[in-house]
Amino acid sequence: ERRRHQHLHRRLDQLSRTGRVGGVVVAIGAAVLWVMFLFHNPYAPQAEGPIKLMGSLMILTTGLAALAAWLGAHLGMYLLFMVLFCPVGFYVLLSPGVFQVIGWLELAYLACAVLVQQGSKGIRPRAAG
Repeated sequence: ERRRHQHLHRRLDQLSRTGRVGGVVVAIGAAVLWVMFLFHNPYAPQAEGPIKLMGSLMILTTGLAALAAWLGAHLGMYLLFMVLFCPVGFYVLLSPGVFQVIGWLELAYLACAVLVQQGSKGIRPRAAG
């Protein structure tokens, strides 16, 4: 029985670690794409005004998302996913071009949050009876 629990704990730790590392990588990837969108956009001139402000906020938020993933804070990851994806990430997901990848990366971030949550559940003891 104890051996089974140790194996399960290792699997849960592995799930959580995979979600954490994946979340950091995906968030950094999205931040890099936002930087490209603002300063090296092949489809439009360099962003200015409200677009630059919104893009800068997205870069800041993806940085926070990477931090939440690093810390394994799955609730923070879910909250930051909602901030990133609704409506901006969804919009870029449906738009043509390379920046569509931002939306896909944000969906991958959601999957990483689920892995972190699943890995953090742990084992609940069985009820006697």
